[in-house]
Amino acid sequence: MLMGMYQTSRRTSTYALFDEPQYQRPERMRAYAPVYYSTPQWRTRAAERKAIDKQRCQACHKTGVRLQAHHLTREYLGYELPSDLISLCDHCHQTWENLQLVR
Repeated sequence: MLMGMYQTSRRTSTYALFDEPQYQRPERMRAYAPVYYSTPQWRTRAAERKAIDKQRCQACHKTGVRLQAHHLTREYLGYELPSDLISLCDHCHQTWENLQLVR
């Protein structure tokens, strides 16, 4: 069973870079998001979300496809809970991202 650090506290980060206030501003978060996405912390959180979703895309409900964990909000990047994420297949993830760009 996968367990994350954030299950004991609403917003606890084990990744020190994001604990510093200057990285909490949106422009900094965008710049450091690629760094965060390469950490074991992110990989664990993404794996937990996919396990919760039973390895199924939450948009088209396909199984047996490559899934990505998508942030419903990036407000808590580095501090996200499973409820801040959704599992999407590559196609649905790209569609979702394109819809967000239009807004």
